[in-house]
Amino acid sequence: MKKRVVTVLVLVFVGALLLAGAVQTQAKAVRIEGLTSYEYDCAMLETLNPTFSGKEDQIMHIRDYVHVNVHVSDSPYLDGINTTIASATINNKNGSVSIRGTMRLEPYAYPGSAWEGRWVFIASKGTYFGRAVAQGTGELAGMTLYMKLYDAPLAEDAEQVCATVSYNGYTGVPEETFTNTEGYILVSGRK
Repeated sequence: MKKRVVTVLVLVFVGALLLAGAVQTQAKAVRIEGLTSYEYDCAMLETLNPTFSGKEDQIMHIRDYVHVNVHVSDSPYLDGINTTIASATINNKNGSVSIRGTMRLEPYAYPGSAWEGRWVFIASKGTYFGRAVAQGTGELAGMTLYMKLYDAPLAEDAEQVCATVSYNGYTGVPEETFTNTEGYILVSGRK
């Protein structure tokens, strides 16, 4: 009987140690706050191939529309090139827009590393807002990027900046509006 009690106590003690280690690992997560960037949205017009549906072609569908965007930021985590592949649904009658897609943001300060994730942007009745979540790769592994996306006015140098990026031989062309981002990084340390 004593042997069984000792065995149970040892198992409870080992379980408590393992649980305490897991709690400590979670407690080590760190947030890097206050990240902002201005994104030059540079479209690869050759990849635009809309289709229409609904009464009088009311709904426009866009699939696999490529942008190679230039992020300008004081943060080395965001300053770089962001390649996005978007799909959109646009209601030409009421003006509502839903855009979603994938992203690969490659910061200049971390060659060979990237933020890879998904994003969504909604425009309806005067409200323009989006979110993005991406996992770090390479030196950024173990980090998660969370961003809010807002429409921003077109920069005066938009044509010059967009002319510096390309995709499969196509050169970037500025969109009508650009994007401001703000967010944070959660560093979990898990790779």
